[in-house]
Formats: sequence, C-alpha cells, structure tokens
Amino acid sequence: MGEKIKSILLVIVVVSIISCIIANVKDNGKETNTEKDLKNKFYYNQLDSGYKKYGKSIYKKLYENKDNLEKSSYKNTFSLNNFDVKSSEEIDYEKSKNIYTSFLYATSSFLIENPDIFWIDENKIQYGQEYSYYYLDCGKDYQNWYMDGIQSQKDIENMKADIEKSISNIKKELEGLDNYNKIKRIHDYLCETITYDKTTTHAHDMYGALVEKKCACDGYAKAFQYFMNLYNIESIVVVGEGSEIPLGWDSNHAWNYVKLNNSWYAVDVTWDDVNPDAIQYNYFLKGRKTMEKDHTVDVKGQFYNPFSFAFSYYVQENFDYPLLNGSDY
Repeated sequence: MGEKIKSILLVIVVVSIISCIIANVKDNGKETNTEKDLKNKFYYNQLDSGYKKYGKSIYKKLYENKDNLEKSSYKNTFSLNNFDVKSSEEIDYEKSKNIYTSFLYATSSFLIENPDIFWIDENKIQYGQEYSYYYLDCGKDYQNWYMDGIQSQKDIENMKADIEKSISNIKKELEGLDNYNKIKRIHDYLCETITYDKTTTHAHDMYGALVEKKCACDGYAKAFQYFMNLYNIESIVVVGEGSEIPLGWDSNHAWNYVKLNNSWYAVDVTWDDVNPDAIQYNYFLKGRKTMEKDHTVDVKGQFYNPFSFAFSYYVQENFDYPLLNGSDY
C-alpha cells in the first residue's frame, strides 16, 4: 500500500512539474503587460526604422520606469547591446547619431503619448554615454528635469493626488458608457471646466487643464489624450496651425485625432470652447473635408511640444499621421 501511495505522489509531482513547464512556455508566447499597453500607441509603432530604429527599446524602458521618472536624478540606463554594439570602440559617427536621434524620437513620442508624465521638461533632458551604457538625466546644466514650479518628487505626488481628486466625479459619470458617449462626455467636461489661458505656469500640460482649469490648446489636447488613454480609446495629439483663430490666441495649434468604429476623426476641444455660454460641436468627430478648411497639420513640428522643440538638425524623418475619415462622424 505504501509503495502505491509513493507512486501516486510521484506521478502527481511529475504532472505538476510538466504543467508548470507548459504554462511557462505559454506565458513566454504571450504579450507582456507593457507590450499590450503599447500595442496601439501610434507613434511608438513607428519607432523602428532609419534614424529612429532604436526608439522602441528606449520608449519601452521609459514606459516601464514611469515611477522612477519622478526622481529627477534617476538614470534610465540602456545597454549598448540594445543598439547592436559590443563595445564603445564600435560606435562611429553614424551609429552615434542614429542612437542619439532614437533617444530624441523615443523621448518626445513617449511624453506626448503619455501626458500623465506632466512634470518633465523635455528641454532639460540630457543624453549621455559611459563605456558600458547610455543614459538620460538632467545633465550638468540643470538641477532637475522638472517643469518650472516643481521642486521634488513630493510635489509630483501631491499634484497627481490633485488630479485624481479633481476628476473623481467625471470618472463616475463615465462608468458604463460606450466609447462614443465617453468621448462626447469628456469633450463636454473639458469645455465646461476649462478657460483658455496661455499665460499660466501649467498652460501646456494636463495639470493646468484638469486642476487649475486654465490652459492653452495643447493643455486641452493633452487632457483629452489622458482620458482616452485611461479608457483604452486610440487617440493622438496633433499639432499644426489653425486659421480664423479668436483674438489673442496662437496660430500654432494642437488638437486630437481619435479612432471610433475603425475610422479616425478629429476632435478640437479648444475651438469648441470659444463660447462661454454654450458648448460647440463644430469640431467634434470631424472628417477631412471639415478639418482641412481651417486646420493644417505640421509634419515637422508634429508630436513633440509644438511651441518649443530641441530636435535641431538631428531630425531626419517625420512620423505619419492617421488618415482621417473623409466625412464627419
């Protein structure tokens, strides 16, 4: 009887081990959480060729270290092996330019696609090389890479808490809505709560839009993008120029494209907020025919800060924008 029990136990152990091995093999074939999150990131998916060919690995590293980015002294390291390099001696001028430009593309597209990283001033990010790795930090020119007015990680934590408190009610309203009604309610909420003001410290980020309730057009667009990310609705920030703008507004402009029922449409929350007494829908889920009348996209200044960028002559390639549906939704 004892031998039978031992045999049964042995079989159970062997089966358990085999099951674990099979499970691990299956897991290795699955997408990681990061890959799932980034699957529909429009700019991320273009970081794979030419002078941005190393961009995906850099973007993924940034995404996986979101929390660490609150620490301004933190170095995000990137092994040279990620860039097909075995030693520092193998990095010629062309390779070095390629890696550096990939950093620029990856960092800028990461920040515009993830507006919840609102505390980083892109112009303060420095790229460096030490023999075995590349890194990014705030460099010797700045005390930190924070936006003006932010001094510490504690400040960032408090600001994130402010955002969560500010949007708690609208998040409850959005529960159970389909994508169309989510997009519409978010559009309306931003119009109801924000006043256009390009003079404030946080005029160009989502904190200004969602907490201070004052921002410029890119603040509106980043706030809209934040909500789209929150509800897994494909969307991007678009920059360019607008004609027939209200007095005192910039011709440089930012708005959004959003994907609904497998087609792309434009949403310009800023221009639908021109009347303080009523929400407009002149630029809500519009197609090419409507948008091309007074909106011109800029493929050179596109996905990074449209008012202040640091690509200089290193930029060699543009990103594609989605093709808007011909007609309005």
